[in-house]
Amino acid sequence: MPQPSSDPIPSITPPQPFTIRFDPKDVEELKSRLSNPRLPDQDFLPALDAKQRSNYHQARPGLEWIKKAIPKWRELDFEAFSEKLNRFPHFTTSVDWCERLHFVHRPSSRSDAIPLILIHGWPGSWYEFEHIIQPLAEPEDPSLPAFHVVVPSLPGFLFSSPPPNKDPGVGDFVGYSRILNALMRGLGYDRYASSAGDWGSPHARCLGANHYSEKDGTGCRAVHLNFCPVSPSGVTKLLRNVLPYTVLEGLAKWVYDKEHVQMIQKAQIYEDQMAYYIVQKLRPVQLSYGLVDSPVGILGWLGYFYDILTEFKPGHPTLNLDSALETITLFHMTKSIGTSFLPYTVNPYLPDIHASAEMRLKVPLAYSDFPEEIVNVPLDYVQKTVHGKVRWMAKSNKGGHFAALEEPKIYINHLRNAFSKGGKIKSDDAKHFQGVRQVCLEGGVWDEVRKEQERAGGKL
Repeated sequence: MPQPSSDPIPSITPPQPFTIRFDPKDVEELKSRLSNPRLPDQDFLPALDAKQRSNYHQARPGLEWIKKAIPKWRELDFEAFSEKLNRFPHFTTSVDWCERLHFVHRPSSRSDAIPLILIHGWPGSWYEFEHIIQPLAEPEDPSLPAFHVVVPSLPGFLFSSPPPNKDPGVGDFVGYSRILNALMRGLGYDRYASSAGDWGSPHARCLGANHYSEKDGTGCRAVHLNFCPVSPSGVTKLLRNVLPYTVLEGLAKWVYDKEHVQMIQKAQIYEDQMAYYIVQKLRPVQLSYGLVDSPVGILGWLGYFYDILTEFKPGHPTLNLDSALETITLFHMTKSIGTSFLPYTVNPYLPDIHASAEMRLKVPLAYSDFPEEIVNVPLDYVQKTVHGKVRWMAKSNKGGHFAALEEPKIYINHLRNAFSKGGKIKSDDAKHFQGVRQVCLEGGVWDEVRKEQERAGGKL
């Protein structure tokens, strides 16, 4: 496991306003290629029942989905899309080895707002948080917590330059987190919180584990995760290594409760479907040339995830073909799909990061569990990732892996409750608790900072 750096916090250059623009020549070329795609005559594999989970996923995305997506992509209004992107305040800065770090910075007008960095994963980007940035910064109800929202593009994603090498402490999650911490400190947020899912989750965890100073109480002071897969340990790990999964699954029903059995079952499904993970870890360059060059190629690679999700969520207002094509467009136009693979290529297995002793949090942890997540993690497993107790945990009644995109209102409710005093909004309005079923409530994750601020007369 990579070790934290003891180097001083690097400074950032003065942030410069940034406007997202698409080169008309690139737009013309994309539409030209989409006008004459070279497609197979029929599906590569026959349609299979979704219950045959591994075979079903082998056949996706289907040719029908690709044929539907291509003309819709070709008709994308780039001028309107640019306006949509640029409604947020964008900036770039230089931090240490990261020549250009892109980020959205939406400070709140509230003096009591909590600095919060939202960290995306893959195949996401800063844009997966588009529906929650403004409501978090400026809640209509003044009694609700407000946030100074910072949303970076991780190095190598979209408008942020990739690391110069994959050396430990540079090109891995430890190196990326060091850059993110420098960004928050450089923006003047000496005490802040992090929130993330997917590959953003080890970065958010690393900020809380490696970038909190017990000496002066600065740095990342709280962490919120909506993805916390933990590699098995003890007897479960031993049995997993020696028994076939079907036997382990059957045995688990005698040993564990329903929640733990579900975790084991979902872990198996995840391993059945992680071909993309292995390819992006072991053969990233071999794949990247084709995806950078071919619009249909990147549509097929990223479309796999959206084909399945949109099939099971027909008519979804935010997770749909339009949002999929917008994300794919950002990767295609920035030619960054290959460097976005780096978290897979250079880091340990993601669940191992969450389970490692070096990454156990000393700062308060809030965990949001969404029912359609890749793996649902029971409280006792989340507990293994912190020193002391998990401060706050709640379950949503709907939503999955792209939680902030799928269920933005519920995601906002989770954050607001977790960061409220005592871990619960003081309100009788049911809408503030929509999708928030409390599992663990030891308090609010920002309570310690509030107490410190009170003792300092609000000057922290």
